Amino acid sequence: MQYQIAVPSYGDEIRITPLLKWCVEEGATVRQGEVVARVESQKTSLEIEAEFTGVCTRLVADGVTVTEGEIIGRIDYELTVKQVTDTGDGLAVDQIIVPQAGEGIQQVIVARWHVNDGAVVRQGEPLATVETKKMAQELEATFTGRFTCLVPEGGRVDVGAVIGRIEHGGYEQAYEDKTTAHRPFPWKILVWAAVLVYAVAEWVMPLLR
Repeated sequence: MQYQIAVPSYGDEIRITPLLKWCVEEGATVRQGEVVARVESQKTSLEIEAEFTGVCTRLVADGVTVTEGEIIGRIDYELTVKQVTDTGDGLAVDQIIVPQAGEGIQQVIVARWHVNDGAVVRQGEPLATVETKKMAQELEATFTGRFTCLVPEGGRVDVGAVIGRIEHGGYEQAYEDKTTAHRPFPWKILVWAAVLVYAVAEWVMPLLR
């Protein structure tokens, strides 16, 4: 997959910025969060960080004047996904795929994971929120099973990318055990039941004498 490195926006009053410096060599392997370039205007400067770990390709040379939103480079990256439908022991794997977010939208940001990596999730439970500049969309678990995260919060991914998976088959009891373990003891019910028994006894005992 490819992620395009674009010149960020500085505001409505600034439309042209010179590319100050590339901080990585052509073809270098960069890590997510690493600064790959710096751009500046007369009023400010800004660092551009890699959104993914991958190989960086520079499309614009140092010192060239560029406009906001212009593509100055790209990062070729891979999402390591285990392509499994049946593990051979009665379990199966369902991939969590970024759905189409609207006409013309090619990338989204994984804004938030609602469950922890390795957690047992229930079918229909909210898993993640993905966002674009105009909208946010919630992704739900399609099966009850054990969740594995493949893309961290804040990661930018293409529509159709696999961002997680759910290993399912035989996890329904594990989820029931988890919810039962966190279910509070019904003290209020017991208290009201005791009050009711006492009231009935107070009313019935005189009748029996």
